[in-house]
Amino acid sequence: MIQVEAARTNGMLRLRVSDNGVGMAKGADGSLGYRLVRALTSQVGGTIGVDSNDGGTTVTVTTAA
Repeated sequence: MIQVEAARTNGMLRLRVSDNGVGMAKGADGSLGYRLVRALTSQVGGTIGVDSNDGGTTVTVTTAA
């Protein structure tokens, strides 16, 4: 299952994408997709957080709205 949430709070925009898969493989933070999301997030002055384990992965991007 994939879940996508977007919220706007106190002038900040938060986008959270979660799944219930096997989690990210070690070293996946160097993958093209992750590097692209990290670069785009940086360009808009945002932050990115990743929480991954064997119960799934959640990626949260936060930036000014």
